[in-house]
Amino acid sequence: MSVVGGPRLESIFKYSFDFDGTDDFFSGTTNYTSTDTQTKLTISAWINLDNASTTFSYLMAVPGGSRFSFAVRLQTITSTSCWLYLDSATNNSRASTNFGTIKNTGWHHLMICLDLSLPNFQECQIFFDGVAQTMSGYYAQSSIPSSTGAMTIGYQASDANPNYLGGLVDELAIWAGEDLREQNKVNAIYNNGKPIYLNSLPFSIPQPTTWFRMGEESNLNGTQWTMTDVNGGYTVLSESMNENNRVLDTP
Repeated sequence: MSVVGGPRLESIFKYSFDFDGTDDFFSGTTNYTSTDTQTKLTISAWINLDNASTTFSYLMAVPGGSRFSFAVRLQTITSTSCWLYLDSATNNSRASTNFGTIKNTGWHHLMICLDLSLPNFQECQIFFDGVAQTMSGYYAQSSIPSSTGAMTIGYQASDANPNYLGGLVDELAIWAGEDLREQNKVNAIYNNGKPIYLNSLPFSIPQPTTWFRMGEESNLNGTQWTMTDVNGGYTVLSESMNENNRVLDTP
């Protein structure tokens, strides 16, 4: 099977990164500023959560505002709820949905779309395996707060709680300034449950601003991984990870 406008699937989708839920994460080498003052945002990722994910797990975070520029929390106890945080992450700075029990159920696709110009309670729409979820919460912000630090993947460091993600992550992408919630665009990115080459998508979907291959396009120097997004050149370095964290396990 070929990818429209791109290489064959089997040649570009080999690896993901496995996070142990204890101390594994990536952190940027510079401030992540691509989403500063934007009113729209789309995040796409493939996730495969395990028992190491807890109530404090974060897929990713960028510091800013009074706490976050933006952050994605996967609050996992028995069921898993997904939160998109901005600024203080308090009641007028967050939206969420609940996926039910997804730990140890294999790979799933997560897509989060934000448009702060929309009315309250409509700003954020989260999709799980291509299906729009019932949402709660709203945002008082008119734009995404500017970053004050580096992006982290698999962790957030804004308070004293252990906030590490447990499980696999693949093909993490961010579209700054784009809300891709139209169902045909969601379907194209979900691709019937298989990763797709994100730089050549139909329906006038632009290339992601930031696209981490999460295994491909990564290099190991001793015990530290360097991962650079394939479009914007933003670089993150691993902490407490080694060659065994890159695994031959993909959606």
